[in-house]
Amino acid sequence: MTTDHDPVATAGLQIFGRILASISHEIKNVLAVIRESTGLMEDLLAMHRKGMPLDVEKLATLAERVRRQTGRADVIVKDMNRFAHSVDEPMEVVEVGELIGLMAALGQRPASMKGVSLSAEAPETPVTVLTNRFMLELAVWTGLEFAMAHAGHEKSLVLSAKTSGPETVILIDGLQEGLEPADSGPNPEVLAALDARLGITRTLEGRTLILRLKHHSR
Repeated sequence: MTTDHDPVATAGLQIFGRILASISHEIKNVLAVIRESTGLMEDLLAMHRKGMPLDVEKLATLAERVRRQTGRADVIVKDMNRFAHSVDEPMEVVEVGELIGLMAALGQRPASMKGVSLSAEAPETPVTVLTNRFMLELAVWTGLEFAMAHAGHEKSLVLSAKTSGPETVILIDGLQEGLEPADSGPNPEVLAALDARLGITRTLEGRTLILRLKHHSR
C-alpha cells in the first residue's frame, strides 16, 4: 500500500503531521515558560549577590512554576509516545475509553485555538474493539476536527464511548443544531473509505456525531 494510491493513507499522514506539529508547539510553550522562569530566578540570585535580600517567596513561586511545567511536559511527551506507537500493530484489541482520552488530550491545543473546551468521559465498564488502532484514531480525529469547526454555542465538546448490542459506539456531543450528514467533513470520499475500512457507520443525531463500529471484542 502506498500513499500515492491510497487516499486514506495520505490523509493519515497529513493528520499525523498536524497532531505532531500541535504537540511540538505545546512543548515549545512549556520550554518558553521554563526559560522565562529560570531567567527570573537568575535575576533574583544576581541581585542577592549584589547585597539585596533574597526574595524567598518569589523564588519558591518560580520554582513551583518550573515544577508544574516539567510535569506538564512529561504528560505531553507520554501522550506523544502513545500516539506514535499507535502505528505499531495492524490489528489489536483497543480499549476505546483510553483511545478517546488520548484523542481528547491531543486535541486540547486545536480546540483551545477555536475557543472550544474538549473533554472525554471514561466508560463505566471497559469498551474494547479488535481493530487497527491508528485508523480508529483517524476516524475519531476527523470527527473531532469536524466537531471543533461546528461546536454549539456552549463551545463544549464531550467524547464518550459505550457498547450497544453488537456495536461499539463513540459519541461526540455538543455540536450545532441542524447539521446534515453531508456536512460531516471536507473530504467525504476519504471519510467514506476510512469508515468502510473500519466498518464504521457515521451519523449525526441532534447535536451528536456518532461513530458505530459493527464488530467489537469482549
